[in-house]
Amino acid sequence: MRGLAPFLLLAGAGFAPAQRPPADEGFWLWLVERLESPDDEARENAFQSLLKEGEGAAARVLEGFETASPRARLLRARVVRRTGDSSVLEAVRARLSDPDPEVRREWADFLGRAELPRATVRERVADLDRLARDFDPEVARSAFESLRRLDHPESARVLASLAGSRDPGLRRAAARALAEMPSGRGHLLDLALRVEVEDPALLFELLPRLGAALAALEGKGTLPAPEPALSLFGRHWVDADPEVRSSAWRGFSAWVGGLTALRLPEPATSHLEWMEANGGDSLPLLDALVIQHLYVTRDDAAAVRWIERLRRAALVEGGIVGRAAAARAHLFQGLLDLLAGRAAAADAAFCRSSEVLERARRDDPAVGPARGGQPEGALGLLEMRRRLGGEASYAWRAVRLHALRAVNAMLHPDVAGLRTPEEEFRAALERLRDEAAEGREGKLPLDPVLTDRTGPIDVLTDLLVPRGRAAEAGAVFREMAALLSRLRPAEFLFVGKGEGKGEPPDGPPEPSFPQVEPSELPILLADFEERVLGDRPEALRILERLIEIQRRHGSLGVLHLRVALERRGGLLMRLRRGDEAKESLLSAARILETLRDRAASQGLLDEEAQRNEQLAGLFSTLAVNENVVRGDREASIAYRKKALELEPSDFHRLLFACQLARDGKAEEAREAIAEVVPGPGINYNLACVHALLGDVETAFEYLRRDFEEKRSGGESWEADREWAWSDPDLKGLRADARFREIVGEPSAPKGP
Repeated sequence: MRGLAPFLLLAGAGFAPAQRPPADEGFWLWLVERLESPDDEARENAFQSLLKEGEGAAARVLEGFETASPRARLLRARVVRRTGDSSVLEAVRARLSDPDPEVRREWADFLGRAELPRATVRERVADLDRLARDFDPEVARSAFESLRRLDHPESARVLASLAGSRDPGLRRAAARALAEMPSGRGHLLDLALRVEVEDPALLFELLPRLGAALAALEGKGTLPAPEPALSLFGRHWVDADPEVRSSAWRGFSAWVGGLTALRLPEPATSHLEWMEANGGDSLPLLDALVIQHLYVTRDDAAAVRWIERLRRAALVEGGIVGRAAAARAHLFQGLLDLLAGRAAAADAAFCRSSEVLERARRDDPAVGPARGGQPEGALGLLEMRRRLGGEASYAWRAVRLHALRAVNAMLHPDVAGLRTPEEEFRAALERLRDEAAEGREGKLPLDPVLTDRTGPIDVLTDLLVPRGRAAEAGAVFREMAALLSRLRPAEFLFVGKGEGKGEPPDGPPEPSFPQVEPSELPILLADFEERVLGDRPEALRILERLIEIQRRHGSLGVLHLRVALERRGGLLMRLRRGDEAKESLLSAARILETLRDRAASQGLLDEEAQRNEQLAGLFSTLAVNENVVRGDREASIAYRKKALELEPSDFHRLLFACQLARDGKAEEAREAIAEVVPGPGINYNLACVHALLGDVETAFEYLRRDFEEKRSGGESWEADREWAWSDPDLKGLRADARFREIVGEPSAPKGP
């Protein structure tokens, strides 16, 4: 049998790794020698066989490394990079000066491997610092990437030092790597202030990342003072270079948006007000301040004041952009009237907004000839997008106003003088059809309008629910989904109970509308039923109905099927149906892997990165399902590692820290969470890590923050309470009276 082993290994058809008989010394020598073969296929077979042998292969290929041919040396280095562990680390470090740059590149990649012990980080960072200065650009690039992957304060310090280099290539590569790692956040502001003079083109790249970093630092309380950063953004708010100006806007928006996501509305509002007073162009900031008070602080009186400021600024601005801003002011006033129950006033405000937009459309030289013969400068749609945060499509804004009038009518069915919801949605769909027929907007689905900021679903979830009106919002949501499934069944799949009115036809979609992708409205409705109303059985029914529609009609589409399977898997997990949850989640993962691989083969790097991020989320859910519901610790660890490899974000780093803490690796767990920023979606898992580490007081603090945020959001938190009572990570806290005080009393799980 031993005589057949080489053939079986090289053909890739031998035993499974756990069954393969051990290779003897002669076989190892023969296999390594095959890397010298002049035959390409033989070399490749030997290489693949060595990879299958795992960690033991790394030490074998390093024997006689220096005497091997250049081609074989490179293959050996690749085996080490793929299979090596800490046992070969010193041997690799001794070979960093290899004359072949491709080999040095493999060593640089190896030194950044997450599997190597954290205790060796300082030595590896010092080696990567040297390789980052290599004369070969590909070696340097690999070293920078490894420094970024290490994401350690020491690697951040080295990158910050390299970013001060006089060599522009070295400086830019270091700055880009530093900007992508959480441990580099504290260095970014100083770096941006330095390159503002030395390298303005690099500043353009850094500003968006800087905004996100500032939010994280301020969230952790480690930003000394915001004024230098505000002044930096303010200097470039109206920069003569449109790219730098756009970058400043995106960076500042990321800062404010990050603070808002971290539930820090006071500094977010303060920064907006500072920029409005000092930054120049005020229209987008006035718009943002209205949204801040309407949606975040929920201070309607302050929103009224800023709406009036926006109206006055719109009059001063004049022209098309001024009219667009005036239309926004009317829309905001309509939302305030809707919330206050002034249905007729809200409808009138939405109508005024629509009329102002129509006048702007008629006069816009980017759409058609301006009335009166002279265009109003070179504004048009592009300028409106730049100045008003993407508010560029007249058709979409007109359709959104019809949809808002429909929601207003649904909320106030007894008010006379309002058009019916069906009339408004028919008008919206007809406008979309007309735009598509005239070729101005292509095939327009209704989904982007429904889910847009200040759109109907946004009003229900972000305006009504936080104000304690979840039941009203749920009733309108269901009515809207049922109505649209009657009006446009090809796009809005029927998910109502039973097989009655509204069942999607077996034939082709309505010929009066262009073919569009199915809407995600039913998936959003299922999410609303569980997250807001706490009705998990109804949410599960909707998701299973969607999957059944795909099985019977094939009309859901692969993208929405993936989302439905993922949401169903997460819901089944929360219902403690672990095996069914795993099956659903793995089905979604297979779809994502296919989409990811297709994007990679076509060179679509952004889509490939997006799919990897989505896969990381799926693997993270699978890990939780294995740990909490199915009790398979090894499977949980495997999924957690996959998630972290695909997306080394704060969220996945934190969940991996939970695993380290469960394994008794306290020091590594504390190091892993050192750069994590507390906030919504993070606090609960921080509580878990600290509970596992025995930091009881800190664990209770984060648990308290998490449940206070859940209660203040107006959503159902019953499922979160049940989860906390069954989560093994919090077992050490449950005997303490504070646990009941924060989480509430345990209750039996709902659902089938």
